[in-house]
Amino acid sequence: MIKKELLSDFKYFDLNNQKLIIWKSFDRLEESLSGGTDFDLLLVQGDGEILLGLLEERGWTKFIAEKWRRFRNIHDYFKVFLDEEGKSVIIHFHVHEVVRTGQRFTKSLEINNELFMDQLTIKNGFETVREGFDLE
Repeated sequence: MIKKELLSDFKYFDLNNQKLIIWKSFDRLEESLSGGTDFDLLLVQGDGEILLGLLEERGWTKFIAEKWRRFRNIHDYFKVFLDEEGKSVIIHFHVHEVVRTGQRFTKSLEINNELFMDQLTIKNGFETVREGFDLE
């Protein structure tokens, strides 16, 4: 049920010209769908300001991460879903407008988002990058 609702949200964003993909840690999808960890999403096409408004339209709430976890052009959101048993599950993700490489607090090289467009594939209904691309 959560997966279906998430895919519906992603389709809504895509129909509004805001393409989000899971760009890393796809191997933790089940854990992310159960609220055990976060999603790292990349806005490969679109406009961050437009997307932020669409996220709010779909019931996502922006939160401010602890100061040491905040990074430029990364936005943090959560939404409460009901699982198959009717229990509340908090799903959260980070929307990256750019990908930066380097050590955790000194990431200096920004990677052009267009490089991701040629690497897209669909797994379990979600758009992501081809296997191994996130490690290259």
